[in-house]
Amino acid sequence: MDELTRKAMEWLDWRYSAGVAEGRYRGHEPVFGVGCEYTEPNHALRLARTYSLFRRLGQMQFETLLDVGGSEGYHASLARKLFAAQVVTSDLSVEANRRARELFGLPGVAGDAHWLPYADESFDVVLCCEVLEHVADPVAVMCEVFRVARRYAVFSTEQTVGLARVREILLALAGRPHPHGELHWFLPSDFETALRGRLTCERQAVLTDRGAELMAAHQEASEEEVRALVFAMTRLNSSAGPEHGLIAIRAKGEAPVLDTSHPGDEALLDAILTHKVAPGQATPQEPEGLDPFLQSRLACPLCLTPLRAVARLDCPTCGRRFEMEHGIPRMHLDPGPADPEAVRARRWPWLTEEGRKLRAMFTAPRIADNHLLCYVLCLELGLLGWRQEAPAPALDYLNSEEVRRALLAPSPGEELERDKPALARPWWDELPASETEREAMRQLGKNLLKLKTYGDGLSRQITELTWRNEELSQQLGRIYSRWPVRAMLWLKRLLMGKKR
Repeated sequence: MDELTRKAMEWLDWRYSAGVAEGRYRGHEPVFGVGCEYTEPNHALRLARTYSLFRRLGQMQFETLLDVGGSEGYHASLARKLFAAQVVTSDLSVEANRRARELFGLPGVAGDAHWLPYADESFDVVLCCEVLEHVADPVAVMCEVFRVARRYAVFSTEQTVGLARVREILLALAGRPHPHGELHWFLPSDFETALRGRLTCERQAVLTDRGAELMAAHQEASEEEVRALVFAMTRLNSSAGPEHGLIAIRAKGEAPVLDTSHPGDEALLDAILTHKVAPGQATPQEPEGLDPFLQSRLACPLCLTPLRAVARLDCPTCGRRFEMEHGIPRMHLDPGPADPEAVRARRWPWLTEEGRKLRAMFTAPRIADNHLLCYVLCLELGLLGWRQEAPAPALDYLNSEEVRRALLAPSPGEELERDKPALARPWWDELPASETEREAMRQLGKNLLKLKTYGDGLSRQITELTWRNEELSQQLGRIYSRWPVRAMLWLKRLLMGKKR
């Protein structure tokens, strides 16, 4: 388990256990119904997201379902209620699985989505909703979900963009600010690159003005208004606002590709709105044993061998042992395998060279302390914001190799090499703009490089002045610490002499 995943697990354990002992557990999804104060905000958008997802699940033929990153079991329990499927929830956090058992009576597994502890094609449908943006390696999670699915692998994320360059900038600026923060942004084509095959993509919702207003203020509407907002935001031909989020479904085997023109109906929304439990129902409880249906699907997350269950879960092939915690199988790989890439190559034979490059892009180091570069990228992001519908440029001025090298790793006195071939045409030359506007963009690019050079010089001067100030402070400190009493006596005599 990598460091980011470990920190995320610790944070999630805290989040899903907060308030339980006092009977004030705060739901992540609207498990307590619309408008309940014991649930995280933005119910209208969350329900629109659920409605978009379940109108596609209603077109599938399935008997078993796994929800990866299933939180407190909201989607899995709703799928069991609507489609009479046998369901399992899986989350990195043990505490999240405990809440799923206490609220909805669901069997759960605490496991890392990068190494799912299930055999190949263990479930007809595997959900992975609002998870990919939080993990360390989203392509690895996509491949694991696809491996475990028998008929459909279903993904959803709100972190989507329309331009490759916008995604590059957002990835560079994201950093690692929070153990469960949004780290990744996706293009619809990323799922095709990673999984290959019969893929359907559609938007989750259209963010209406009223929906955006409620979201910004973290306010909730009445159930009647929520119902109207959900229909408005999930209307297939709606153009009332910007697209919000993406649902990607990869059909596998002989499963038919879904018809994304199916609009859903009011009965489905009624079933979603009435699916809730009482706020005080999350009370600790321990099961008598491991659920037989879950046990039949479990496998060693490394070698995928079926496990022997006694007081714990043992792998007869690699000898790994997995303990039970509060009745939840804890299936994390810690420490990780000795050669994880060789293991993954055998698990994901469909991953092409383009898929490996995509994975490397998501896992590459992020910008840490280069504030000027962050400022430059924010400027470019603003310039790109008004042309989201245009095709992504293959190469632009600020993304060229020479400029990237000058911005990221400058050396004192280093100049750009003059014998390099001419840079490709910047993306603004392709826009319907006047020559004056294009020339202004060229000057902006040149001035940004000059600013970077000047900023490096100022930074070095500030560093030298800081060191000098620290030396002077240490000298003054030594003087003050050596002569404080004598100085006070001298000052007292001076003042007394003036009074006389």
